[in-house]
Amino acid sequence: MLAEWTTESSVLLGVNTTLLLLIAAVFGLNVARHHRNLHDAYSQVIVLRLALSFFISGGAYFLNFLWQIIYRDETLTEIQEAIGHFISGLLEGLVLLSFFALLVVQVGGTSHAVRLFAQYASNGGNDAATSMASAQKHYSVYRRILCLFVLARPCMAVALSLLHSNSNPTKSIRTVIAVCNVLFLVAAVASVVRTMRRLRVEIPASFHGAVKFIIVKLLLLLSVLQWTVYTYIDDDARTPSHLEIYWTACMLEVLLLSTAFYVASAPASFTAADTPRVPFWRFWDVADNPIRGSKSVDRLPEMEFSPAPATPQHLV
Repeated sequence: MLAEWTTESSVLLGVNTTLLLLIAAVFGLNVARHHRNLHDAYSQVIVLRLALSFFISGGAYFLNFLWQIIYRDETLTEIQEAIGHFISGLLEGLVLLSFFALLVVQVGGTSHAVRLFAQYASNGGNDAATSMASAQKHYSVYRRILCLFVLARPCMAVALSLLHSNSNPTKSIRTVIAVCNVLFLVAAVASVVRTMRRLRVEIPASFHGAVKFIIVKLLLLLSVLQWTVYTYIDDDARTPSHLEIYWTACMLEVLLLSTAFYVASAPASFTAADTPRVPFWRFWDVADNPIRGSKSVDRLPEMEFSPAPATPQHLV
């Protein structure tokens, strides 16, 4: 049913509206500058999609807040939460998979990435064929984990939103799903981190890949862990007044993170490369295999690969 607005709700509505407009402005400025300064078409499109994820997150939190101050029906609120968590869960998976693809594009595509995997992991005793086979296996495992995360994360998010933590056995089931959710996230993040370690020798320092990833990872932590922690530590987590403040805090956090990503994703952080031009809204191309890179990149000719000597970093 419709709710009566309090003075606090009216003030928070003004605050949230302002925050949403600021988040939209940051995204708009990012799009404009990348269109003016195009160096690496595919990579910059992926980065703008990542920037869009901040705007979508802010919009989702704003809608959650708006729904909360308009409606007080518990059943409607649960449905709204389930839909919101499904969308945010899907977004989280796409963000990690997109960042993985961004790293691969930076080194020239899948074939070059696999050869860098082989060079990183070789111990001097394996021949080229063995090293390449092992590298292909690891690359495929990381990619599959991320693709599965895209599919599984929304389902787990919906389950967490619908199962309340008040009583057993529901509380126990919810705890198991929450733990699996975190472990799956750790596996997905580890896949991206390990890929970054193996490819960093070919990624220009000006790209600031680690900084970009940390900011994106913080957005994921906000979406994945904060709601779980909030509902566990606050016995009145679903009280309207508490939720209004919670969604407002989320909006502020998204604004700070989107601003940080704006600073880290400047066009100057990309080197010139003739990567393919792709439609902005064709976001599923990051799941392509192989991933296309620069057509002129030829850093590691396939026939000339030879295993590198072992070093301590190869053991990680």
